[in-house]
Amino acid sequence: MPVGTIVRRAGVASATHYRHFPTPGSLIAEAFPEELARCVAALDEALQDDDPWRGLCQVLTKVCTMQAQERGFSEPFPTSH
Repeated sequence: MPVGTIVRRAGVASATHYRHFPTPGSLIAEAFPEELARCVAALDEALQDDDPWRGLCQVLTKVCTMQAQERGFSEPFPTSH
């Protein structure tokens, strides 16, 4: 859902939204702090693995599992069409 739609539904002016959340990342960080912390932890753990391929597979599995379990968490992330 586009941010403009969310802002209108929330009854907030666009200027207010951008004053508090100047970037999409700042809005996501505020809305999903626990999920982002878990993503960072998964990345940190993967970087400690001696086998880069295993680390990559591990982080992808964890993040994809999070997105499957908490479907609202994947909505803000852009996808290519």
